[in-house]
Amino acid sequence: MDKFANLEAFVTVVECGSFSGASERLDVAKSAVSRRVGQLEDQLGSRLLNRTTRRLSLTEAGKVFFQQARQVLMDLDDAEQQVSDQQGSLRGLIRLAAPLSFGYLHLAPVLSEFMQRHPEIEMEVSLNDRYINLVEEGIDVAIRIGALEDSNLIARRIADIHLVTIASDAYLQQSGELKSPSDLQHHQGLEYSNLPRGSRWNYRDAQGHELSPIVPCRFRANNGNLLLTMAIDGLGVLKSPLFICGEALRQGQVRQVLQAWEEAPKSMYAVYPPGKLQSRRVRAFTDYLIDRFRNTTGWDGGEVPDA
Repeated sequence: MDKFANLEAFVTVVECGSFSGASERLDVAKSAVSRRVGQLEDQLGSRLLNRTTRRLSLTEAGKVFFQQARQVLMDLDDAEQQVSDQQGSLRGLIRLAAPLSFGYLHLAPVLSEFMQRHPEIEMEVSLNDRYINLVEEGIDVAIRIGALEDSNLIARRIADIHLVTIASDAYLQQSGELKSPSDLQHHQGLEYSNLPRGSRWNYRDAQGHELSPIVPCRFRANNGNLLLTMAIDGLGVLKSPLFICGEALRQGQVRQVLQAWEEAPKSMYAVYPPGKLQSRRVRAFTDYLIDRFRNTTGWDGGEVPDA
């Protein structure tokens, strides 16, 4: 009987909320996870989980044992890290989640550089614009942009993200120039579908006046690059991060409008699951991200021409 494997299976089932979720994270068959938890219960002589067809829940004994078991696994991981620290090199697996457009456009070369510097590092990267549960999906660190809805997450700020309002010349010639955010009510917007439908577009001018119009949106999508393509093709007005649209602005495929009005920059964070010990390799990777993206003028600054 492998006590460690049984402990790991039990803790992972609780964190994921299901045997199938634990099976995916541990990369073993669901039947094997169930068998390991059963062996642990037999060893302890106590049921740890209430199993129904709809959900799992901890028994009273399970609640007590879960906290102790998770601490044992964290202490073991800590001991392994200390040994690794003495050896000097970074090694092991980092599971990373990041927004699709940012990952494809700007994160890929940074990952390549980091792995070339640390040849014993392995990485699994999930690029997706949807919200994911870091604990359930076994993510070590995720990159998120904007307000953090989950206050339990541990976060480190990486950089500012600036948004601009853009449209193609063809669209503006057909639909008219925008002089104020209020004009957006008479235009067609292109909207990020992971935001609530009908969200307000927020603006502030240099005098502190604020306007937040609701923009009629003809097209919604969950990917910024697709929205940019629609803007280039003249289908509407788009509020886009400069890290997505900066190159299109430089090439004149779209131009910035409402330059006297802006939205406060959003922050990009590295976030970690709560209650999980951060390994030296994850800390080193996050330090590398912060260092590489500290100066973002290559995709988020002054190289964009004036309209």
